[in-house]
Amino acid sequence: MISVICCIAVVYMHLCGFHGTQPQLTPNWILSLIIEKGFVFAVPVFFMISGTTLLDYTDRYDDITFFKKRINKVVIPWIAWSFISFLYCFIFNRDEIGSLNLLDIFDGIINNKYRSIYWFFPVLISVYLCIPLFANIDRNRRRVLEYLVLAGFIFNIVLSDLGKILNINIPISVPVVAEYLIYVLVGWLIFYHQEAYKRLYPVIYFTGLSALLIQLIGTAVLSLSSGVESRVFRDSNSLNFLYSLCIWSVCVNYGDFVIKNKIVRKIVDMLKKYTLSIYLIHQFANNLVQKVFEFCGVIVEGTILYQLFGPILAIMISVLVARILRQIPYLRRIVP
Repeated sequence: MISVICCIAVVYMHLCGFHGTQPQLTPNWILSLIIEKGFVFAVPVFFMISGTTLLDYTDRYDDITFFKKRINKVVIPWIAWSFISFLYCFIFNRDEIGSLNLLDIFDGIINNKYRSIYWFFPVLISVYLCIPLFANIDRNRRRVLEYLVLAGFIFNIVLSDLGKILNINIPISVPVVAEYLIYVLVGWLIFYHQEAYKRLYPVIYFTGLSALLIQLIGTAVLSLSSGVESRVFRDSNSLNFLYSLCIWSVCVNYGDFVIKNKIVRKIVDMLKKYTLSIYLIHQFANNLVQKVFEFCGVIVEGTILYQLFGPILAIMISVLVARILRQIPYLRRIVP
């Protein structure tokens, strides 16, 4: 269920966030702000899911099998859809491509210049390369991971943000849990040791909700006063970590209760096999929806109605495309 929530959240954030829009006190911009900040947990929580599903992979298969599975599920689809994105730009947005030199095209594909949201895949692959290190810790794994999470939170997140505020460089960090790796570890700890952290949950919920409010109010005030989108709170690792940890804890502790609802279960059962495919396809689907409306003489981008329901159309089209491609030999490999 959590993966479906992340999938829906990231689609809404990509299609209806306020990237590049003029800050103004209107219903459209306020809704964009809520979507942007309310769904920012999607990527961190996905890495937490990866921690729960992959840190114990050694109980099921060996290291070689682990990497084969990652190549089939992530590397091949990423390269394939990045190349499709190049073809799309070549046909519809030729000016965005620049040089057609093979090396430049290769650089554009692996650095996601033709579809910027695919930045996620190189980061995910980098995380996968590190997971065997943590998966093969046999002695005192919980204590080792708790130490790494605590050290990473202090040095990589809190002190890093403090250094930005004070405009000083903090030269100490914990590279082994840099960037999204800390989410992999904390996801595993919370999921498999819920009772051990029972006393911390009220603090996690309070700090997480506080972080969300600070993001919403702070970004709104600074953006409206300056006339451009403020990145001060958006770039705060501390606020993003606390909010994402809150969402993850809520899902872990109350997810079973929510999934009992028949409607929720049907939606989850329908989408859970397509989450990564939806991520790969949804911007193409969104472009299609907007072009169809434009052909009919209707501009939907930026309207409240589209902000609420446009991503649902994109998700439905993405699932349909994935289902069709899965029926075709060889092409099924690009829709995991």
